[in-house]
Amino acid sequence: MLVVGFFMKNGKLIKYGLFMVLFIWLLWTFYWAAKLCVSLPDMFATPDPLGPLYFSSTLAVPFLFVGLVVRTVAAGLAIYAANGYFSKGWTLGVRRMVGAVVVLEAIYLISIIPTAWIGPDVSDIVLIPEATIPSLFEAIFVPIPLLILAARLKWPGKTGTAFRWACISGTMYIWALFVRFVGQWIGTFIQTDLYTWFFGGFPYHGFSYVLDYPVNMFSFLLTAVGLPIIAIYLLVISMPAIRNLTGMLSIRKIGLVLTLVGVYFMLSLFLMYAMPESVVGGKSIWNQFFAGHNVDLWMLALPIVGIPLMFGANDGDKQTG
Repeated sequence: MLVVGFFMKNGKLIKYGLFMVLFIWLLWTFYWAAKLCVSLPDMFATPDPLGPLYFSSTLAVPFLFVGLVVRTVAAGLAIYAANGYFSKGWTLGVRRMVGAVVVLEAIYLISIIPTAWIGPDVSDIVLIPEATIPSLFEAIFVPIPLLILAARLKWPGKTGTAFRWACISGTMYIWALFVRFVGQWIGTFIQTDLYTWFFGGFPYHGFSYVLDYPVNMFSFLLTAVGLPIIAIYLLVISMPAIRNLTGMLSIRKIGLVLTLVGVYFMLSLFLMYAMPESVVGGKSIWNQFFAGHNVDLWMLALPIVGIPLMFGANDGDKQTG
């Protein structure tokens, strides 16, 4: 909303697109918070045959539940802040509300840290790239720029530095998606018998999962190559604002980034469900966790605001200083 607040012209598509994306974010996060809340009693009541996993998961899941509750509050506050912006403009109160949303999102990301312990706790190598490394990356490298961004939003006269840290935060978000989803692909390639036995339903595939199935190869390249390209592109177009507080930032290019991220989620999900199992090689860690355990799947809605920004924003670039 920081970007929209400075760049949009009075276009209803941008306004309503932003509200739709925020509302979808709220609903999806609330759904996952409610789902974890319902599962908590059963998790504590049923001992895990792998004692270490039971102990580490009973630490990770409640932390994640609290984090999702915090993120739900953040999404609700973001809708309230957007309404305040469209009613009163980019006032100090609206700016501070956006800062509060950013802080709450950082708290949610930090709540992921206990999840990183599950892999070492059970001594299963699959969980290291699939859970440990992504959790640490997402809980450390994304909240730091977010918290700096929140501090810059708090005081008037910090617009340029706020843009700088908003750009850095967005770039780190995309890298976090890359680390997480590539980790799930690696988990698919190196899946162990322990993982197969405990979680069930995910047969071992190895590298044949992409070598023998062109659709899976395309999905893998979409993640392993596509996401870094988007992240690097965002960094390149943001560099004037990052290096120079009076630099220029193209809102149309920001809209393109949002659209590309959303299309990545749409296309990945489409390839999982539009093709028969004989074409995609059946279930795997990758498709089951991307489709069934993805708290960020709401991002497939980003083109709703990204496309109007691409075609409905003011011509030219925006000076951030």
